[in-house]
Amino acid sequence: MKKKLLMISHMSWNRNLGATRTQIELSNILEKKNFKISKFDLDDAYKKKNLSKITKILKNIIFPIKVHFYLKKNIHKFDYIDYFCGNVIFPKKYYKFNGKFICRITGWIDFFNKYNEFKIFRKIIYIFISFLEKLFIYKSLNVADVIHTSDKESLNLLKKKYNYKKKIFLLHNGLKSKNFKKLNLVKGFANKKLAIVFIGSWIKRKGIDDLKNIISQIENNNIKKYKFLATRKKKSLILKKFPKYLRKKIFVFPEYKNDNTYKLLSDCSIGFSTSRAEGFGLGTLEMLAAGIPVIGYNVPGSSEILSDLQKNYNSLIKPFNIKKFIKSYKKLTMLNLNQKISLSKICKAHARKFNWNDIANKYIEIIN
Repeated sequence: MKKKLLMISHMSWNRNLGATRTQIELSNILEKKNFKISKFDLDDAYKKKNLSKITKILKNIIFPIKVHFYLKKNIHKFDYIDYFCGNVIFPKKYYKFNGKFICRITGWIDFFNKYNEFKIFRKIIYIFISFLEKLFIYKSLNVADVIHTSDKESLNLLKKKYNYKKKIFLLHNGLKSKNFKKLNLVKGFANKKLAIVFIGSWIKRKGIDDLKNIISQIENNNIKKYKFLATRKKKSLILKKFPKYLRKKIFVFPEYKNDNTYKLLSDCSIGFSTSRAEGFGLGTLEMLAAGIPVIGYNVPGSSEILSDLQKNYNSLIKPFNIKKFIKSYKKLTMLNLNQKISLSKICKAHARKFNWNDIANKYIEIIN
């Protein structure tokens, strides 16, 4: 008999959103391992497509209440409930549930909150919402049978500060075998033409101000193009941030299908990750899987993927140290073709350590 698992997400069940993409791809593997997967997401909770401004601001507070009513009616159908931290706030005994509550953390809230971009009025509201969110998060942790987090920084913080030693585990995210096969076709660093790629939302937390600064300092005729992928912001709005002479070299792809990532990376050679905090950094992993060395800040999430590559090149830079970031980039550009091919192969091999099949096996082990 198949084990029944409910995935809960306060975001839309959408592969273009990094956090829910991890749930979707894990679900696909689990379905091949004797699990039946159901989901309850933001779109199930809010049937209207266009949410009002006030609902958007309050949705993370309202969503756990909607989850509560859904569980009251449907929890008897499941053996496991897998939810993002803060989504489930009432204990199992309230529902007379004998299965397991599995709490997932994709980056600890404190690592992200300092980069929220709000105007003064919204910031006042946000302080109140943030207080309630944290209250829900601690309740969510306390009612869980198992907690898994995708980065060591969150793991260590929750073990030491909040004493969740017995039930918390490190569980990375990864890529599917199909994605690895396609990305492996990309030449990556072995591309003859130099092109820079950045994958991530065009927001302050992703370090876009630093990215613009770095680009303005390294720009020369040898760089054929800059590619910004998964920005979730229109090309016209991004191009405005750059001088006119640079705009013809900038290519922006706000959204695209994950299966097409390898095509978009096919002409790229070096990746930049200026993010100041990550849950895990699937974009970084995709670049490495395509044989593209990535230079990133030494911050939660990014360090999880890039630290083992430090022995091969200067992959991790102290946050905001643009001078050292550029120095690492220039060292990469000075390598000869054989060295580039060798490093490209190293990046691809390293990325394959993060594959969903192995991760799914570990997931099954920790929830049983």
